[in-house]
Amino acid sequence: MFEKYNEKARRALFFARYEASKLGSRVIESEHILLGILREGEESVTELFRRLKVKPEVLRKQIEGEKVFVERISSTAELPLSEESKKVLAYGSHEAESMLHPSVGSEHLLIGLLRVDGCLAMRTLTQHGLDLYSVREEVLAIAKEREATQQKEEQPFLAEYARDLAVSPTHLNRIVHQVTGQSASHLVNERMLREARRMLLYTSLSAAQIAYDLGFSDPAHFSRVFTKGTGMPPRAFRKQLGDSA
Repeated sequence: MFEKYNEKARRALFFARYEASKLGSRVIESEHILLGILREGEESVTELFRRLKVKPEVLRKQIEGEKVFVERISSTAELPLSEESKKVLAYGSHEAESMLHPSVGSEHLLIGLLRVDGCLAMRTLTQHGLDLYSVREEVLAIAKEREATQQKEEQPFLAEYARDLAVSPTHLNRIVHQVTGQSASHLVNERMLREARRMLLYTSLSAAQIAYDLGFSDPAHFSRVFTKGTGMPPRAFRKQLGDSA
């Protein structure tokens, strides 16, 4: 059921169950999903609240203040989703698909909450000035900004491939993902890492020279990308593989 959900969204739903049990509910309601999203604190959602001038802690206090205290249920208990919560998840999935995003995130679940008319989470969010269309626009804007930043920081020459093909980097990513299930930046990054490993093993070029040859303007940036992709810095990789040869 949750194969299309990213790690942050899955954590938010896990926390939703915890919030429901803490408040003594026998089912996971929309407000518990909202509390789960707030507890998880995904970066896009945090940024969205900041832009719309909404304080998460105020939302939490308001929801908890409206709940009648009952005995807490064990956090290990299996709690089903309410019908409203099922609609939230369905709407969240629809939003991610409509935006052509590769997975369902906490931000899509937040939009899903706003699409279920009359639920407590929707009423709470609207009372604080959030509406479906403004939140949807902010989610799209934040996703676009993060994608541009990721392309610039992690793969500085992806734009060159897109330019050679006369398409935008965003369009290239979308097409490649439809065909391979992976982003264009991921595939280019893997190709770059293979070439970097080859050069470290079979040439005497320094890490800085390899960085420049691969199109990086900053050797330190290359070192960070290589370390993230292989688990060790270029020099350590060369030494470890050289010692084992």
